[in-house]
Amino acid sequence: MRCFKGGGGWAALTVALMFFGSRVVFAQVKSADFDDGDEVNQLSDASTKEAKRHFVSGNREFEDGRYPEAIEHFRAVYEITSSPEILYNIGRCYEELGRFKEAVEHYEMFLRLDPDANDREEVSERIQKLSGELTDVDSAKVKDKKEEKKNEKESEKESKNLRLVLQMGGSGVLIGEEGWKGRAYVPFDAIIHFMLTDWFSVSGMFAYGKYMERGKLFNPSDPLSQVGLGVGASIFRPVKGRFSFTGRLFFVPTWVRRDRHKTALWVVFQGAVGTEVHIYKSWSGCFEIVASYGPAVIPGRGIIDGGTWHDPVLSAADLGARLGAVYAF
Repeated sequence: MRCFKGGGGWAALTVALMFFGSRVVFAQVKSADFDDGDEVNQLSDASTKEAKRHFVSGNREFEDGRYPEAIEHFRAVYEITSSPEILYNIGRCYEELGRFKEAVEHYEMFLRLDPDANDREEVSERIQKLSGELTDVDSAKVKDKKEEKKNEKESEKESKNLRLVLQMGGSGVLIGEEGWKGRAYVPFDAIIHFMLTDWFSVSGMFAYGKYMERGKLFNPSDPLSQVGLGVGASIFRPVKGRFSFTGRLFFVPTWVRRDRHKTALWVVFQGAVGTEVHIYKSWSGCFEIVASYGPAVIPGRGIIDGGTWHDPVLSAADLGARLGAVYAF
């Protein structure tokens, strides 16, 4: 600790501290220079005893390496005496704790309040040294934060290599029998993406849908529905902020239920483009434009109006949109 100079209300305390050691910095006893006859003691006896008690306790805590406790005692001394010397002592405690910012602040306060300090040059050099170390520490912290964010992103990529998509929408289906005939169709799709990279996946699909019959959806008398199982590949590319571009190409063999006893096979090649919007944590919303085309093998009765197909192999296509939710895990 620095030695304490005589003067003002500090003189009486200085006399007392001469016998307890007044310099923690060099861990040695060093008395203060003063002229007892010229000093005016502005502190009460009680205040002097209180300051002395805290100073001695702070000195002991410092030597024992209990720097937070030493700071508390020195602050109490400063509140009583307002001595700049105590600010230096507090700065030393912060320096030992590795809290260089607080140490520099207290050293600078000491120099402002005691501009004629004998060891001003020494304290200034200490400030300069700690400021350099503080810069190095800040740089290291920034680097550590960057590394931490990088590791978090890599960990997130590793842990979130599956994406589940649930979506529904609407499509118009055209079947080429003596000219194209149309039908409205409501699909429900479940897609799972196995991410091979952060932008490419192999994917599987389960597709189910109902046709509109007589303008009513889910009419019990309407047996027309279809189920498909597909495989394909998908891409995901960030665009801006929360938005990502999505695209996929699937091969989806689809079984179409024509009535209660017969089915037809539609060999579907399906492509889709769209966007995803990140909403919260692992959740995103998605929107796609979907187009499908492929041959339909329809033996026996036709799918449209109960007539007989003239050709068992026809072309079929649909165009529609899907809206859904995405969960990454």
